[in-house]
Amino acid sequence: MTRPRGSIIEIGRRKYKVRWREPDGTGILRHRSQTIEAEGKKAAQGYLEERMKAASVAEAKLRFADLTLEDYVRDHYWPFLKGLNPKNPNPKPSTLIGYKCALDRHVLPPLGKMRMADIQPMHITQVLHQVTEVRKLSFKTARNLFFLLQSLFAHALDSDVIQRSPVRPKIHKRPFIRCQKPVWTPEQVKAILEAMPQQHKALFVCLALTSVRAGELLGLQWKHVKLADGKLHIEQSLWHKQVLTPKTQSSADTVCFGDGLKQVLLQHQRLSHHTRPDDFVFCKADGSPLNPDVLRRDVLYPVLDRLHIPRPKGKSGFHAFRHTGATIVEKNTGDPEPSQRMLRHSKAATTEGYIHNNGRDRYEDKKRLAALTLERAVLGDFVPQLVPLGHENKDTRVN
Repeated sequence: MTRPRGSIIEIGRRKYKVRWREPDGTGILRHRSQTIEAEGKKAAQGYLEERMKAASVAEAKLRFADLTLEDYVRDHYWPFLKGLNPKNPNPKPSTLIGYKCALDRHVLPPLGKMRMADIQPMHITQVLHQVTEVRKLSFKTARNLFFLLQSLFAHALDSDVIQRSPVRPKIHKRPFIRCQKPVWTPEQVKAILEAMPQQHKALFVCLALTSVRAGELLGLQWKHVKLADGKLHIEQSLWHKQVLTPKTQSSADTVCFGDGLKQVLLQHQRLSHHTRPDDFVFCKADGSPLNPDVLRRDVLYPVLDRLHIPRPKGKSGFHAFRHTGATIVEKNTGDPEPSQRMLRHSKAATTEGYIHNNGRDRYEDKKRLAALTLERAVLGDFVPQLVPLGHENKDTRVN
């Protein structure tokens, strides 16, 4: 079925014959014509465009009348996610897996067989309710699902498959709630590192002192380590044994480290059998990449349990070192920017979610700093005396 087309013929002063095609009840395009009066051809063109738009809407209704959500996702939306999205033409494999899991688990089972035109806001409400109230999944999961549904139906709307999206932000979008992540004290981090098995001690020391992501650390090769300069060049990330680009553009940067980590890496290099430029810095005995899930389950968690450090489910893995590092740096500098630079975030607002110092304490510290700064600027080392010392008497009282 071709897209409706039209034409304009001037037949007299301010009179135009407008012709277009629109589908009849059976879906066949039929010619339609109408004589109109208009101030000029531009006004007539506006009228024609309105008629053609209405014809396109009618045609889309007929063309997609029996299209189910399952068919639409398979034939149209999934190819868009995989590489046709101009905002994200090269999505990470992990991102695509997240989309697929959300669609297969939460969206397609209840809505997949429904016609696109039949899906209403109440159906979206039921999907989100199932996620939050029945399955008791996290706030982040529900929020991500909302954005996925919003994207899916916006794509369908832009493709003239539906006339209005059933996703309503005022009804379905949950307010943003920042979740508190567990943050360890410097003493706890030191205890964790001391309790690590010798085989993995260098890896966790590097993780704790640089706050890099797990994939970036496991994808690190010796050619990326500049011991003389005290820098790591983050140029790639490891995911499911695949070497990929870093998470974001700003993540591809250098990470600085001090003499302590330099000595640890030198020792690790001397003890390693794999030290060629393309060898992974942290790897198995045969040189193959380490599995982060195995490291978390079999190395990190047992250490936390032995030290009696609480580990809430899903919040005490490698990423906890990034939250801890950002919090410690901000607490000791009083400035969130060094934490932002260390984590390589492009936006300061992102780093704020990684800093978990007590907000009231920071507020009081800033008030005290302001008071001391003003006092030092005005008085310096001078302390004014209301009366000379030793001369206080009843005549010197102020009230």
